[in-house]
Amino acid sequence: MKFLKYALIVLFSAGLMSCGGSSGGDDDKTDVTKPTVNLTTPAEGQEIVAGTILKVSAALSDNVELNEYVVTIAKGTKSVKTVKEFKYDSRSMSGLPTISGKSYDLSFDIEVPQDAEREPYVFTITVSDKTGNETVVKRSITIKA
Repeated sequence: MKFLKYALIVLFSAGLMSCGGSSGGDDDKTDVTKPTVNLTTPAEGQEIVAGTILKVSAALSDNVELNEYVVTIAKGTKSVKTVKEFKYDSRSMSGLPTISGKSYDLSFDIEVPQDAEREPYVFTITVSDKTGNETVVKRSITIKA
């Protein structure tokens, strides 16, 4: 009879330990899903006239929480010209643009200088979530006269 009593106590205790605590719960799961980026503009292969505005539009989302985005534009070819090379990096603004929540509609304009080098460029947007997962989307664009 004592054996049955101890066996029931052990089983009851094991049952309680498996129900409590944080082991195995949803709180322990690490976010491994990268954010999604639906880049509307610029379009792949878009031509932008120097001295005009490049519109940037994208829908950003994450399954847990977004953190920040970085937009860069750099020359896509290596050529030496005497005119000004156009560069853009959103990190040059006052601090990194931070965002929060599960979704964010990104929309802003970039002024392309009149004297920007007429060349192919690579437009890149990098979006990260709170756990550091990143998604990078690149588009080829060309600045023309």
